[in-house]
Amino acid sequence: MMDEFICPHWKNFSKGEFDLLFTKVSLTRKSDEKMFYHTHTPIKVKDENSNILEEKNILELFNPTDPRKIIAVIQGNLGTGKSELCVYLSFELEKQGRRIFHIDKNASLMDILTKVIPRFYGEITGKDFPVKGQLEHLYTALQNNPETVAKAASHLLILRLLRDNVLPKNKNYTILGEKLADLVSKNINILSKKGEEAIDMVFVTSKELNSSAYREILQILPWDIVTEAAIEINKILWEEIRQHYKVPTLDEAISELTKVCTSRPIIIFEDFSVAGLDLDKLTLFMESDNPNAMCDFIIAGLQDKVPSRSGTRVERFRYFETTSRGVEGVLFLDQDTCVKFIEPFLTYPKIKNYADRYLTNHINSAINITNTNNTKGEFRK
Repeated sequence: MMDEFICPHWKNFSKGEFDLLFTKVSLTRKSDEKMFYHTHTPIKVKDENSNILEEKNILELFNPTDPRKIIAVIQGNLGTGKSELCVYLSFELEKQGRRIFHIDKNASLMDILTKVIPRFYGEITGKDFPVKGQLEHLYTALQNNPETVAKAASHLLILRLLRDNVLPKNKNYTILGEKLADLVSKNINILSKKGEEAIDMVFVTSKELNSSAYREILQILPWDIVTEAAIEINKILWEEIRQHYKVPTLDEAISELTKVCTSRPIIIFEDFSVAGLDLDKLTLFMESDNPNAMCDFIIAGLQDKVPSRSGTRVERFRYFETTSRGVEGVLFLDQDTCVKFIEPFLTYPKIKNYADRYLTNHINSAINITNTNNTKGEFRK
């Protein structure tokens, strides 16, 4: 592009500022159906046989009269339109009268358990979620006293291994508990991580266990292989935290939600990695024939972070892959649709009467508007 055709203010803005603009546009469009469809670019996907399908083909899978559960898995790299497709399906299925529980990719596991699911439950029943008090207790403890939670969980892990005769009972494990608590306290905030940050939700990594600072933990605990040790430690730590605070797993919380629904709901995860430490249990829940597990799912995520066909109900899983089009950062948009995507934000409120319509004012207006969460104001081009 020749320089004379470029807005003189264009070069004053960093990639981070444009990323902020696109993020805020995306958040606003999810709650404003009219804006979403005005700026929407249809997403194409490939099925397992590499056939190119349109959005409506996925929509047609969700027949409320069909007794079979459907789990649509949308996989693809970052920026290829997975979230865009999820929002489209959410709006369209809601028009059909389906009960939709849409879990945003920017939620954390604790957000889902303590805020999102209880809110859905309250909207249906007008009552508090059954374990609301316990969930809030854990949330407060993680926010205000994470080291205490880490210490308690570490010592509970040792007590469990002693109870199960995994560790010899004639030794003192106080130092081991302190070492483990020190390691866990560094990572305890994973329960509150959101979006892309939640992809590797673990209290302890195999690399940390194998480091000189914590290698003695491996020498005492019963697992010989470091990766196996990390998996088992993380599993037990989360189980002990949940049991201590008497909070449900994610699949148990969703089960409570489906109990109060009069028709089969659809759960949409924009990013399956937010399920974090409960991901495996949630996958089993999807495969279950239990009446309290009767809900359909739309699952989006990176290719190695979505459910695999390892269960007994593989026919319920339909896999799709988002295809890309080629604009760096937002791959499902091209140069024309990229402008359309943010067009409503490249405007001013009517109360403003700027003479200068350069990009500087455009972007500043957009960011100021979205910062006030005012998505219902009048705009003009």
